[in-house]
Amino acid sequence: MSSIAHQLSTDLGSAVVDETQLPGEFTFELHWDLDGGSRPEASVSGSEQVSILVASLDNALRDQVGLRLERSKEVVDTLIVDSVDTPTPN
Repeated sequence: MSSIAHQLSTDLGSAVVDETQLPGEFTFELHWDLDGGSRPEASVSGSEQVSILVASLDNALRDQVGLRLERSKEVVDTLIVDSVDTPTPN
C-alpha cells in the first residue's frame, strides 16, 4: 500500500500517508473519471478543482478497492533544497 500512497502523493501534490498497516505489494486496476466525466468550468479555482478531483478519486478508491482518503494533519519528513551549484572539476 505504500506504493499507492506514494503515487497518490505525486498525483495530488500533497502528502498521502499509508495507514492501512498492510504489508506487501498489491495489484489492482482503478477506473475513475472526474465527476462522472464532466470537467470543472474555467471559473472554478485551482483549489476547488483539486477538491473535486480528490472527491472523485476517493469515491473510486472506496467503491472499487475498499480504501478511503481521509484528510488529516500529520508530521511528514520533507526534503528542502535551498540551492544547487554546478560541481567543480576534481
